[in-house]
Amino acid sequence: MYWVLVYFLFVIVYVVISTYRKKAEIESHNWNTDEKNVDEKLKSMMQELACCHTTFYDSTDPVKIEKAYKEACERGEKEGFFPVLLVLEDIFMVNILNQLGVRNGKEEVDLGKVRAHRQELMHSTENGRVWLGLRLRELKNGLKKEHPDFYKTDVLGEYVANGIGNTSFNGIVNGETGRTLPLLLAEVPVKQPWQILAWFPIGGWGNCPKAEHLVSVAKHWYEAFGAVPAVISEDIIEFAVPKPVSDEESLSLAKEHYAFCPDIVDQNLGTINALADVLRKSTVWFFWWE
Repeated sequence: MYWVLVYFLFVIVYVVISTYRKKAEIESHNWNTDEKNVDEKLKSMMQELACCHTTFYDSTDPVKIEKAYKEACERGEKEGFFPVLLVLEDIFMVNILNQLGVRNGKEEVDLGKVRAHRQELMHSTENGRVWLGLRLRELKNGLKKEHPDFYKTDVLGEYVANGIGNTSFNGIVNGETGRTLPLLLAEVPVKQPWQILAWFPIGGWGNCPKAEHLVSVAKHWYEAFGAVPAVISEDIIEFAVPKPVSDEESLSLAKEHYAFCPDIVDQNLGTINALADVLRKSTVWFFWWE
């Protein structure tokens, strides 16, 4: 009788544990996929808005996405397009639709208006290098109000050489799961890769530059360093570059990066010299605006 009771207790415990484990696996699956599924209407609108071939990826291995991106780059050289990864979060899609004149993502996409807006941005005559210089001067003047030497001592900092380079896309990854966010890999039919930021314009809120400034800076960095917009989300842009910059170029470029996106210094690396050290080792440039 004692062994029968033990047996039944064992069965009950086993069933409870199995049920809990199965529930946990289901919840884990939902976290990786179902909870991150994008609104199908918005996804469809973004695919229509892209006006080019797109491939949808749900939550998956970031290595798989990096491989798909590189393969698309190789095909694009032959077929005449440049790929970009779009992070399909609802607020990002609404914002980009608004930039192109589609209010709140609820109206039909006016492709004529979209094409006109893209062409206007692509043909902007603003000099990105000059704009960055003016922006850096504005930031310095603002810091002088806190202390005359604040920029030199606290923002510029001293030379360092202990940073870690960035060679992978961070903006596509869900920090909780280590898997990707839902993505569209778009094959954008533009003549120059910097025009991707005119095709999918963002910006104009908080510290993020307006769309026309983003485009002009992207043009400057492509011509100077071969930088290509590779990832766009609501508040992140990542550029892929063919090789890290030289020691001689790194500090002046880091100053431009700071002017473009102060948050990467103020809320991350701490000083412009620390950023310069990272750039000397990186093939991916990361920008994030709060």
